Amino acid sequence: MSVAGSGPGHVWVNGELLPGDALHLSAFDRSFQLGDGLFETLRARGGHVTELAEHVRLTKQGMMAMVDDLEARGYVRRVPDPNDARAKLVRLTARGRRAAAECRRAMQSVEQRTRRQLGDRRYDTLRETLEELAELELEAEA
Repeated sequence: MSVAGSGPGHVWVNGELLPGDALHLSAFDRSFQLGDGLFETLRARGGHVTELAEHVRLTKQGMMAMVDDLEARGYVRRVPDPNDARAKLVRLTARGRRAAAECRRAMQSVEQRTRRQLGDRRYDTLRETLEELAELELEAEA
């Protein structure tokens, strides 16, 4: 399923924050899902690099590279962990919070468009099936 544009704002795709109205992407594109998942996790609670990597199913090294890149671009910052002097927590900056909000809007746009294209019943079936597949994948990894 291809989705043209995501409305106003920007979307994190392949390591870049790009204008949403210039994009053509799939709702199932890994970088789209990863960006949305990472920004949502950071928005909700932040965390250590290892926790973030586990949550979005990346290697620790892959997450380190992503956090380094996001930090260099001003979307996140590392702060001391108040519970562990040796560790750092990753937190969104103001710019990162704006990007997280744009990711949420883009994902909602994709979901609304897909629901309109498929209709409520088929969309709900698709969503339930994808959630089941994700659960099965997690169980297989455990």
